[in-house]
Amino acid sequence: MPAPTPAPTGSAAQCYDLSLAEVAGTNINIVYSYSGIITGTQTVDTTVGTLKTFEGNQAIESSAKTSGTNTVAGITTSIDTTGKYYTRKTGAAEVTVYGALISATQNVAGFSVPVDSKTVWSPPFVDRRYSLAVGESLTQTYSGSTTVTTGGLFGQPGSSTTTATPISNVVKFVSIETITVPAGTYSTCKFQEWATSKPSDVTTSWIVVGKGVAVKTEGTTSAGTQTISATSVKLNGQKL
Repeated sequence: MPAPTPAPTGSAAQCYDLSLAEVAGTNINIVYSYSGIITGTQTVDTTVGTLKTFEGNQAIESSAKTSGTNTVAGITTSIDTTGKYYTRKTGAAEVTVYGALISATQNVAGFSVPVDSKTVWSPPFVDRRYSLAVGESLTQTYSGSTTVTTGGLFGQPGSSTTTATPISNVVKFVSIETITVPAGTYSTCKFQEWATSKPSDVTTSWIVVGKGVAVKTEGTTSAGTQTISATSVKLNGQKL
């Protein structure tokens, strides 16, 4: 009789270096290739900043610039987005997320229109996925609001709208896997995440062990499958 297969072991704490997001000047540059419903490429360049005050909270401000092009249903759109994200390590295996400021441009009739958004989690969202063991899952429920402000065009004033953003997600630490993407071969932690209201739409992510960098993401919905793979990963200028 064959021996039983050992149960998978491991903790999500090994998937991330939570202190890395606390060191000012840390830079991660990733080039992603899109295939599936959306095609194209995007470069995400993130730099860790210093403590700032966001909505009355002291948090680490990280800046991320995303650029590239995406094509959906034959229509190609340029991506040019700058974001500021406010988080802080608040425990050995938890990160508190306070919100984000995102600035982008939208092309309307050949004109570039600025679009700014501000997301505030109230109360701040405590992400505890880092404490999961292999095979464990966690339901996380949080809420906040997002305010989107669009610049005016043709002499017309801009507009601003605020919407509530209640979220309830399940995140599962599936396994530790070695995968190969165009950027290289990595030991990764595999996570799956889905909304409690729509469990059939699953997002799977592969995170580099010890670095917390996503080198592959796959989303499955009724519309089809979307795959995002890293073609280049650099940590502080060095290939990862």
